[in-house]
Amino acid sequence: MRHGIQKIQPAPVEPFDPHRHQALFEVEGGDSPAGTVAEILLPGYAYHERLLRPALVGVAKSRVAQTPEQTTDRSE
Repeated sequence: MRHGIQKIQPAPVEPFDPHRHQALFEVEGGDSPAGTVAEILLPGYAYHERLLRPALVGVAKSRVAQTPEQTTDRSE
């Protein structure tokens, strides 16, 4: 923490925080619970408590089983 600047480096499986993270995409499958950070693209930075740049992350998607009515066949 030099001159009050803190690096925001979320740990995998940390809950997604919209005040500190920016979700760029959702990740399907994997071992991460839904709504948690699955991948970290770029760390964020804060000056004391003020956010300078949010951490850019991918968020784990919920594993909801799709019924046949929800799936679409685009070959038609």
